[in-house]
Amino acid sequence: MKSTILMIEDDYSIADAVSFLLKKEGFNILWAANGKSGIELFKSNDIDLIILDVMLPDISGFDILKQIDNKNVPVIMLTARVDIVDKVLGLELGADDYITKPFDNRELIARIKAALRRISSIKEDNNDDIKVGENVVIHKKSHKVERDGIEIKFKPKEYNLLLFLAENKDVVFKREVLLDRIWGIDFEGDDRTVDVHIRRIRNKIDDHSGIIETVFGIGYRMNK
Repeated sequence: MKSTILMIEDDYSIADAVSFLLKKEGFNILWAANGKSGIELFKSNDIDLIILDVMLPDISGFDILKQIDNKNVPVIMLTARVDIVDKVLGLELGADDYITKPFDNRELIARIKAALRRISSIKEDNNDDIKVGENVVIHKKSHKVERDGIEIKFKPKEYNLLLFLAENKDVVFKREVLLDRIWGIDFEGDDRTVDVHIRRIRNKIDDHSGIIETVFGIGYRMNK
């Protein structure tokens, strides 16, 4: 079955070129030229991945990330801005990857396929639930996380990172190892990306008892 990609990009020349490229690769493509239309397409279609421009005519890509709440759909952001603050903000809001314009078409295709493979591998994993701490449960079959029986919304990378640590309790992982395992070897970000996601996970699971431990100078470990 073909994967459906939603591209939210106001530059027609870029949208046209990328759409042509992705169709040749066998993807179904939906295109929106502004944020409002993009959100409507996302809500009314079964989307497998989003390519999201930061600078849009009505609302920013960052604002769209705040409105899209679906942990099963990875988001790759496109931007002409190279400020590291913008990249960190995008990752904090739930983006999975970040590509700066102009970009190489082969790189974009590689990142799209890598993101889809990661999501697919998680969906195909076994169905066992994993308990984290005293009151958090990861339901692998439904790809959901609950705290005290109430579902907590996780972005794809947050969920992947939490699950990886939960499946490897008491093992200390360096930040660069977590980057490789969760984001992929072709990811160009730095290890602050891991710190950002760990902080968000801790906030969501209300981690005041050190479930996820910072091993200073090395990385992170899940204890319970």
